[in-house]
Amino acid sequence: MISGFTPRSFREYGNFGPGAGTGSESPQLTAAEAAEYTAQKYLAGTDGWNPIGV
Repeated sequence: MISGFTPRSFREYGNFGPGAGTGSESPQLTAAEAAEYTAQKYLAGTDGWNPIGV
């Protein structure tokens, strides 16, 4: 492991088509898990900015 870096887990959602593998090396998110990842959740700060507003 590289010093100073935290190991991360990468998962996929909605991966399909030719070459889209879904084995143990590419674990999948469920629809419920994927629904937790929203622009508003990850981009909103404490300044009142609405990342999904117009």
